[in-house]
This record gives sequence, structure tokens and C-alpha cells, in this order.
Amino acid sequence: MPDWWSFAAVCVFGAIAGSFLNVLIWRLPRDESIVKPPSHCTACGYILRPWDNIPMVSWLVYRGQCRECGARISSRYFWIELLTALLWGVMYLRFGWSLEFLQYVLVASALVAVFAIDLEHYIIPDQLWIFAAVVGFVADAAGLAGGWRHFPWTGLQTVSVPFVWDRVLPVPHSLVGFIVYGGVVLLVGIAGRAAFRKDAMGFGDVKLTAAIGANIGAAYGLVSFFLAAGVGAVIGVAMIAAGRRQRMDEIPFGPMLVAGALIMILFGREIVGWWLRYAGLR
Repeated sequence: MPDWWSFAAVCVFGAIAGSFLNVLIWRLPRDESIVKPPSHCTACGYILRPWDNIPMVSWLVYRGQCRECGARISSRYFWIELLTALLWGVMYLRFGWSLEFLQYVLVASALVAVFAIDLEHYIIPDQLWIFAAVVGFVADAAGLAGGWRHFPWTGLQTVSVPFVWDRVLPVPHSLVGFIVYGGVVLLVGIAGRAAFRKDAMGFGDVKLTAAIGANIGAAYGLVSFFLAAGVGAVIGVAMIAAGRRQRMDEIPFGPMLVAGALIMILFGREIVGWWLRYAGLR
């Protein structure tokens, strides 16, 4: 059974992380420093005091307005903080206090920022996918060094070391996921470009999938890609039916990749297990 006090504390820290994500979401696409100036109203420049910047609470108390000039503050700030708090809480319920919990709350936070930025600006800042990839590599290395993780498929996943008595080095799961998932999506993008004479997928999406693969592996990564495609198809059809988009309008794929990755992080074992049973392989 989870410790509900720990769950509450995790949610609080998740909301604080969400507040920082709001800074990234605003500043990274604009190439602004994430350190200077301090958090401020973008309309009047008012520097927020600590009590003006309490995650979710301040937005509700001030009714989504700057307390100094009354300028409207987007509800995105509230929803990002709430979403991040919930994600951190769900990760705790799923993984408890573990290396996986630490890894996935960091990755999920980066993915939330990617979701919001790509949805609005159609870009995926390099800082975010690089951070997510590094988290995957470091977590894998720490798990292998501490004995909490093992090299999967050791017999298949090796690289020969020349001039060292024919020894082999097993390749970490994160590196395989980074190369395979990112490589497959790169090939999909190239094929789409050849078939439709236009970019079917941005290179930012390719880099994002590589970073996702570094955290969930190649197999889960590829499943998450199909989930992302399914989510994107449903949303695209719904938006066209509602008159919000035309058939040839561009829809950012990064948010769909984020959704697929989060689904696999939280429910990957169940999804793969269900599919294996359905296919008669288990």
C-alpha cells in the first residue's frame, strides 16, 4: 500500500516542478534565459513575490490575473502545474520510491514541456530532448552499476572489442532504444518525404523519439509510436469534423509522441502482456 503522506508530498513537488516548466515553456521558444530575470508579469514586468507564485493557488486566488496590472494570465499555467503534480503522484503510485520513479518523473516533466511548446510553436527545443536522453543514459548506468538492472538479451546485444582478446561489451538498453527507435522514425520520415514530396515528420520528432527510446527501450518505443499515430489520427479526424482544421493543415506530432510515451511508461507491461496473450504468444 502506498504511503499517502508521501503521495501528497510528491504531488506538491510535482506542482513546484510544473511551475518551473511554465518558465521553460514561455522562455525556451523565445531563446530567453531561464534564470534571469526572475518570474514576472509579461505585460507590466512586475516581479512576482513568493506568495504570487504558489503553484495553482496563486492563479486561483488572483483569478488568472496579474495582481499589479490586472493583465490576463493564461490558464495554461494552472493546468501545467496540475498535470505535472498528477503525473508525479501517479508515477509514485506506480513505481514507489525507486530508480524508475526518479527517472520517469524527470522524463515526464520534460515531455510535458515538449507537449506544450510543440503544440503552440511547432518546435521541440534541443534542451528538452537532450535532457530526457541524458536521464535515460544516467538511470541505465546507475541501475547497471548498482545491480538493479541487467543487460537485456546479452547474447544478441553485444559489440566486439578489437584487439582485446575477442571480448564483447553488452550494449545498455538505453543506447539500443535511442538508436533503434530514433532510427526507425527517421526512416519513416524519409519514406514519408519520398512518398508525399513534403516533410511527413520533423527532425525534432526524430530526436524526441530517440530520447524516449533511451528511457523506455526500443520495443516499448515502437509500440508508443503506434499509439501516438492512433491518438493523432483520432484527434485529427475530430478536429476536421469540428471545422477546426482542414485536411492539409499541419498538426504537430510531438504531443502525440508524448502521449504515447507516457502511456507506455505507465501501462506498458499491461499493454504488451495483453497483446502477447491476444496473439497467442503467452
